[in-house]
Amino acid sequence: MNKAYPGPANPANRPNQASQSVPGSLRSGGLPQPSGTFMERENRKREAAKRNAANPSAKTLAKQKLADPITFWDNYYATPKANDDPEDLLGLVALLRVDKKFRDIEGALRGYLRHHSDMAEVWMYDALLAAIEINKGDEQEAKTLAGYAAHLAKDSENPNDLFQVADILLLRNWLEPVGAPGYKANLGDILEKLEKKVPHRIEPMLMNVLMAERTANPARMADAMDSILSIGWPGTDEGVRREAKMRTEALVKSLKSSDRADEARVLMERYADSATRDLVIRLKWTGTADLDLAIEEPLGATANYDTPRTVFGGSLISNGRGTKADSSAEEAYVCPRGFDGKYTVRVNTAYNSPEDPKSMVRKAQLEVIMHEGTSRETRKTYDIDLTSEPVAPIVVELTGGRRTDVLPFLAPQPLPPLPDKITAKIQEKMKAQKSPAAIGAGGSRTAPASKTSGSKPIVVPDYQPKSTKAIDLTNPKPK
Repeated sequence: MNKAYPGPANPANRPNQASQSVPGSLRSGGLPQPSGTFMERENRKREAAKRNAANPSAKTLAKQKLADPITFWDNYYATPKANDDPEDLLGLVALLRVDKKFRDIEGALRGYLRHHSDMAEVWMYDALLAAIEINKGDEQEAKTLAGYAAHLAKDSENPNDLFQVADILLLRNWLEPVGAPGYKANLGDILEKLEKKVPHRIEPMLMNVLMAERTANPARMADAMDSILSIGWPGTDEGVRREAKMRTEALVKSLKSSDRADEARVLMERYADSATRDLVIRLKWTGTADLDLAIEEPLGATANYDTPRTVFGGSLISNGRGTKADSSAEEAYVCPRGFDGKYTVRVNTAYNSPEDPKSMVRKAQLEVIMHEGTSRETRKTYDIDLTSEPVAPIVVELTGGRRTDVLPFLAPQPLPPLPDKITAKIQEKMKAQKSPAAIGAGGSRTAPASKTSGSKPIVVPDYQPKSTKAIDLTNPKPK
C-alpha cells in the first residue's frame, strides 16, 4: 500500500522542529544541513526518545512497496504522528538495508533530515551519502553531505564521529576539502583532530600514512611514522615496525622515480631518527616457565601484564612463555620516547615448572639497551636469580629521553590468559603451599586484583575504520 502521510512540516505540538530553520527553497528530497549546537541536538534526542515511547515505529512501514519513496518518507516525517526518535530511524534503515531497498533508505533519511535536522547524527549523512551513490545520484550531493557530517563531527568532538568522517573521505579518495561553503570536510584537519583526541590509537596514524601515499607527501609520511614509532604496540610491535619501514621505503622509491631525490633523502633521514628507541628491555630464559616483567617508570606508572602500556609511552610488546624444558622464551618492554629518570625492573613468576619442580628455571638474563639505533647506544646484561624471594629488582637510569607529553589514561587491555592446564596446576600448587608467591608455582596473575583509584579511564572508541583494513599490522611480514 502506497499511502502518503500529508501534514504540516511544522506541527505546533512538536517544539524545536528543525524545519523552522530549513530554507523554503529546499524541495522534498533536498539536502538539509544540520541545525543547532551539539548540546541542543543531544537534548532534543532525549526529548524525542521520551516523546516516542508509546508511538508506533516507522519500522512497521518498512515492508511496503513504494512507487515514490522520496515523497512517501518526506510526507511521513512531516506529520506530528511520525516517530522522530533517531534510534527508531536507525532501526528502520537497518531493516531497509536487509531488503536492499536503497531508494527507501535515501527517502527516509532525506525526509528525516529535512524535518528533523535538529537531531542529525553523523551516521545519517554517511548512510544517505552511500544510498545516493548506490542509486547513482549526484556526486556533488554526496560531497555536500560529507561536509555536513564533518560539521557534526567537529562540533561533537566525538572520536567515533571523526573516525567515521575520515573513513567517508578516505574510502572515496576525497583528499582535498569537499562540501558546501561553511561546511567543508577536510581530511587533513579531521586526522589532526583525531591524533590529538586518541594519540594511543594507531588508526589515525595509518590514515595519515594512506593520505601521504596517495598525495606523495613526504612530510606527512614522516610525521605519521614518527607518531607510530614513538610508542610501543603490545602484541603487534614487530609487525608495526616492519610495515612502517616497508611503506616509507616504497614512498622513497616513488619520490626518486619522480625526480624528487632530495625529498626522498630527507624522508629517509627522518624515518631513521624516528625508528630509534630510548629504552629497550628484554628478559630471556630457557625452560618451562612464564616470567613477567613489571617496569616502574620514573613518574609513577607501571607497565605490567595487566596494563601493558602506560601513559608515559612504555609498553610490554611481547609476553614470553616457555612451554618445554629446552624452549627459549623472551619478554620485551620498549619505551621509544621516554622521560628521564630511574626505571625499576621487576621480574615476577607466573609459573615455573609446575609439573616438575626439579626442572625449575633458576636463572634468566635481562638485557637493557639505551638509545637504540643512535651513536649513543649502550647495552648491558644482568643475570637474574629466580631462586631468591623476592627476585631482586634492577634499576636503570635514562638520560636524554625524548618524551615531552603523556598519553591518555586508558582502561587496561589484558593479554591472553594462561592455558587452562597451567592455571589448574598453579591453583593446585597454591592450595597445597598456601602461598601465592611460592617458588615453582608463582601466581602473580591469580591474586585478587587490587581496587584502583577513583579516577575514570578514557573509554576507547569502538569505531574501526574500514579504510585501514588493507594495512596488515598484526602479522609481521618475512624479511
